[in-house]
Amino acid sequence: MATTGIEWLLHFFGMSNEGWRDVRNDLLLEIEQHPDEYNLLFYGLDRVEEMKRSLRCQSSIVGREHWMTMSKMGYVISSYYKIIVVLISMNQCLTFFPIRDPPPPASSHWILCIGYVGSCHFQGLELTLDAPLPPVTTTWERFHLDNASSWVTPYISRMEVFRSLAGTNVALVDDVDLI
Repeated sequence: MATTGIEWLLHFFGMSNEGWRDVRNDLLLEIEQHPDEYNLLFYGLDRVEEMKRSLRCQSSIVGREHWMTMSKMGYVISSYYKIIVVLISMNQCLTFFPIRDPPPPASSHWILCIGYVGSCHFQGLELTLDAPLPPVTTTWERFHLDNASSWVTPYISRMEVFRSLAGTNVALVDDVDLI
């Protein structure tokens, strides 16, 4: 199913297209409830305020100022919904884990995989159970809380396979913005 904007997340959670406002409010709430964590993750208040502004939107048709940058928003989505978020694109491949909560048993993990195509379009992707996964983000490695550390454990071998398959033209760090 081809989707644009926030629709890929609505589809993942089985929400109608009218749920876009709820998702944006959820993500805004996540940032506002944990300002110190996000100030550390995003290197300061200016970037956090920029993310909050991008989420404050009154229309389902959004201009560039309301686009979500997945290399940043992946943390927020993962942490609020307590899921694993995987971003796959021609330029950047990342896995995001929640930054503060301990994981449930691995059999209960949900992986939301998003492909970024055509420099403007998100596409939900379905992974096989043993599909290689991009490495965890470098920022997560530096800033996650201790009790969230075990999120990565069941996926280490899948990340090693991904690293061995990824070409040198794909960024495996989150310091690159796609938009």
